[in-house]
Amino acid sequence: MRTRGKTRVDAAACAAALLVLLAACSGSSDAKDPEASATPSPTATGPSVAPQPPGAHGVTYTVRNWEEYADDPVVLAYKQAYEGALASANDKKIYPEFRDGFTQRGLRDQLPGIKLAWPDDWSVPSEALIDVRSVKTTGNKASIEVCAWGESTDYRNAKGAFVDPDGTRQWNRRTAVLVKSGGAWKIDTRKVKGTCPLEAPA
Repeated sequence: MRTRGKTRVDAAACAAALLVLLAACSGSSDAKDPEASATPSPTATGPSVAPQPPGAHGVTYTVRNWEEYADDPVVLAYKQAYEGALASANDKKIYPEFRDGFTQRGLRDQLPGIKLAWPDDWSVPSEALIDVRSVKTTGNKASIEVCAWGESTDYRNAKGAFVDPDGTRQWNRRTAVLVKSGGAWKIDTRKVKGTCPLEAPA
């Protein structure tokens, strides 16, 4: 079981120590050997983090602590599923990332909320901001907890005003359970559970 929680280690592991090379010169038998000089050791750097991919259809679920979860397939699946869901709300069509990112049960739960936006041209911004708080994976089942900034994920009407102003200027706590099906992680159930004690983004 792999657990990542609020006490998180930096995803960048310490680089292996680099071998110091010594250059030595040899002269004739009656000449002094020049002093060996050490080649400066390059600064050690950690492994590079894969850049965070943008959403495929104009909406990106930006994970602000991406460097800690860049190699976690559960986080990537969650991110891409919701990018597809929010883009489907904006464009009034079901994108594959939405359809394939949820189980049938998860899709039945999420779809009414997406279609709610279509009749009156509601939309969400092109960037949604989340902070991943924890991921727990056991076999083919995983749970994830994130905090989502309300202003970046809540519907706005055609005039740009929030449809429901409550909860926009806060981090909303969300949890989800994902299951692995056909080699891919899919969102099966989800909940909104209160708020997160985080400062507002700059």
